[in-house]
Amino acid sequence: MREVSFFECLAEMSRLQGEINRIFKRLIEYQQLEGEGAGEEFSPELDAFENEHQLTYRIELPGVEPEDIKLLLIGNTLLISGVKRERNLPQEEIRFHCIERRYGRFRRLIKLEGEVDKEKAHASLENGVLTITIPKLPKPEPKEIKIEVIKR
Repeated sequence: MREVSFFECLAEMSRLQGEINRIFKRLIEYQQLEGEGAGEEFSPELDAFENEHQLTYRIELPGVEPEDIKLLLIGNTLLISGVKRERNLPQEEIRFHCIERRYGRFRRLIKLEGEVDKEKAHASLENGVLTITIPKLPKPEPKEIKIEVIKR
């Protein structure tokens, strides 16, 4: 078993503390947003994929109007929320025989991988499919630092 240095332990503890801080921050932000709706929520189906330049998410939201959808980028988390309303129900008393379609509030949280350009994020709704594209930021190149040796 390899001996671990004091500095490696400190670096790992610092990384762990940073991750714990990020988790608590996301939890607090999510709880603040949770006050928006009440009742049972559902999570719409999602396809997520990426290429070299961007992340893309496609969410099935048939019958949902654009004004009923809210998209937020919080840190490295994408929050998709809104409401799917039943439209054109008959006004007279009705008895349902079967209810398979989902209505009401929906919410989906997606953790984004890597650094993204939030300012260039784009969303469109076509044929009941919400498409969100978020460009990736290039990974920073490592920089070599020369050490100057000073003789005394």
